[in-house]
Amino acid sequence: MILGGFSQFSASLGALERADTTGVAPMAHPLPGLTQRLRQDEVTEGDGHERYQRNAPLTTAGLYLVPKVIE
Repeated sequence: MILGGFSQFSASLGALERADTTGVAPMAHPLPGLTQRLRQDEVTEGDGHERYQRNAPLTTAGLYLVPKVIE
């Protein structure tokens, strides 16, 4: 089931790649005449890394220490 779905998805991508897009301008919005509403980029939450790391088993210098899994 998964393999069949992936094959169908892959075939759809192939059809998109073969489509002639010569002279087609890129769109910023799918509907003509509309623009994406943007908000100001502002910090809304403080830096909580110390709070998050309190639950970690091992940390040092602000980094999470994890066991080596690949030799």
